[in-house]
Amino acid sequence: SSGQVTLLNSQINSNANNTGQAGSIEVTAEGLALTDTTLSAATTGPGGAGDIRFNLSDTLLLDGSTLTSSTTPGSTGQGGNIEVNATAPSLETQLQNESQLAVNSTGQGEGGNINLTGQRLTLRDASQINATTSSSDGGNVSLVLGDLLLLRNGSEISTTAGIAGAGGDGGDISVTLADGLIVALLDENSDITANAFAGNGGSIQIAASGIVGLQFQPALTPLSDITASSEFGVDGIVQLD
Repeated sequence: SSGQVTLLNSQINSNANNTGQAGSIEVTAEGLALTDTTLSAATTGPGGAGDIRFNLSDTLLLDGSTLTSSTTPGSTGQGGNIEVNATAPSLETQLQNESQLAVNSTGQGEGGNINLTGQRLTLRDASQINATTSSSDGGNVSLVLGDLLLLRNGSEISTTAGIAGAGGDGGDISVTLADGLIVALLDENSDITANAFAGNGGSIQIAASGIVGLQFQPALTPLSDITASSEFGVDGIVQLD
């Protein structure tokens, strides 16, 4: 589309229920607005989950919406990937009202990866970018932005592994802002985490002009944290540039 694509109270599903691979979902437009909408390319069996790919130049707005390329309990297939590609450098992405970009794996397969580019990314109202797993290795999250990553009201970016008290290493988080800031409010409990339970913590690599309102911590606190810890394994690495 050469203009704005808007979906309200909608569902688009391309799931793998048996042995086949889930299909992919791709949108190319100037802007995309999803309100109370679910896009899913998940797997419930041995077949892999599909990918979700957006090619956008202006805005991506998720309002109470979920994009998921995940694996469900009992499945063995691999999780798919989510890509948000900026076809112009000014792309602004906003997640609000508990919206999610998720490549979580609650099955045996590894979770997929999330790659997002653009000028600004804002997460509000407990919104999440998640590549977490129950027992396998966490997926990776890569964010390449221009001037701002803003986390508000209990929002999170997470590649935590073993959330069911099982194994798996935390995934890696890479945040690169050419001339920008990562901003949160310290008392709002917004987190960037690559934690693990029995496996090793993942790595967090941040290159930015500055970080405001987030503190590096050895473990999660009620405040806004950056953590790459492990309950029983080796803590991960946080590299700040």
